[in-house]
Order: sequence, then C-alpha cells, then structure tokens
Amino acid sequence: MTNLKPFPPGVSGNSQGRPKSAKSVRRDTLKSLRHAAGALTDRAVAMALAGDSHAILGCMLLLASGYGEVKQEPRTTQKDL
Repeated sequence: MTNLKPFPPGVSGNSQGRPKSAKSVRRDTLKSLRHAAGALTDRAVAMALAGDSHAILGCMLLLASGYGEVKQEPRTTQKDL
C-alpha cells in the first residue's frame, strides 16, 4: 500500500471542496425567488389576464391558499401578562 501517503502541507485531498447540502441549495433558491417575487408575480398575473390557463390556475391556487395575506398576531391583554 505505497499509495497511502499523507497530502503535503497546504494541499487538500478534495480540490472541489465540500458539496453543497440540500438545505443550502434550498436556501439559495428561496433567496433568489424572494428577490424576483415582484417581477414573477407581475408576469404571472399578466399571463393569466392574457388567458394562459396554467397561469390562471397558479394565481387561483395562491389566492385560495391565502398566500401573501398579512397574519395578525394575537392581541395581548392585561390578563395574559
């Protein structure tokens, strides 16, 4: 087993680095989508208004799910304190 030698100092055995985890890929994708959310929404609405059935369905599903609604925090009363 002569090929089992340690790497020289300062040299890694994995030149590509550690692979991205599924969590970091998801986080990066969501960050990009949030950045483009306004433009994507405008485009989807324009396509729906032009008669695109897939865009209409997508918009209707988002409306039905309550996506984007402002959720109110429960009020704190004197009794709760």
